[in-house]
Amino acid sequence: MTAFVWPSPHKDSKSRLKHLFETKVLSDCSFMVGKINAQLVLGHRVIISAASPVLEDKLKAAGTNPKVTLTDVDPEIFQLMLKDIYTDSVDVNSETAFDLATAAMAYQMPHLLNACLEYITANLTTKNVLQAYGLVLHLNDIELKKKCEELIKTKTKEVLADSSFEEACLDVVVAVFSLESLDVESELDLLNAADRYAKHITKCTNVNSETLDIQTEFKLLRADKGQPFSKLMHYEFSKESSDRGIAEFIEISKLLDPNNHYIEDGAVTFQCHIKADKPQGL
Repeated sequence: MTAFVWPSPHKDSKSRLKHLFETKVLSDCSFMVGKINAQLVLGHRVIISAASPVLEDKLKAAGTNPKVTLTDVDPEIFQLMLKDIYTDSVDVNSETAFDLATAAMAYQMPHLLNACLEYITANLTTKNVLQAYGLVLHLNDIELKKKCEELIKTKTKEVLADSSFEEACLDVVVAVFSLESLDVESELDLLNAADRYAKHITKCTNVNSETLDIQTEFKLLRADKGQPFSKLMHYEFSKESSDRGIAEFIEISKLLDPNNHYIEDGAVTFQCHIKADKPQGL
């Protein structure tokens, strides 16, 4: 029996997917990633959809040869997300861990989120503990929560003195001040920290409140639970222009067509997903 040998540098699934990630050969979808200086990123919809239900919905809504706009993630972070999707490996470090964790939460990628949380838990410091505690408030990670609270309680003065305290979200600050047995000389230390935080918020709000970046996705749901009709909008609110809406959403013939199942018992059901950038420090 003759053995046939063909040259193939990709002998397993992992190396084949890595090849697709690096070369983007046969890519069938694209993403415009980033809010400022957005970058075009190519990909393969079936692979990406399998890893993130959020990206799957966006790709389906975009139709054939989709081009999806993502303004809530930086291009560098998105590339790391794709690397995890294609190769099941990701480079988590002090500069990427929190942004990657936030992206993993937003795009519902639990494997990537767990990798980020493991790194953050193992590398907790007084400079990043408040950022980590902010994640804890939205997650059920008992180990990370315990480590954060222990560090905040034992090194309260260092945590409050660091510049990261002024950048913390308000719910994080409230949670910190609600902890018992904080390592401070007196309540005056907490009052001084709160005063510094309030002044920083006021300054940032005045600088950043001229415009508000908004991304809105409207969905018209189907009564048969089929693929909804959706439309994505991106715009800015400002004091000069605050009226926004959709002039045209769906053709009336498509809406009334009983085969589309948009109307049930004389009513239609909409979903609206809104993402808005917050002023820095809030």
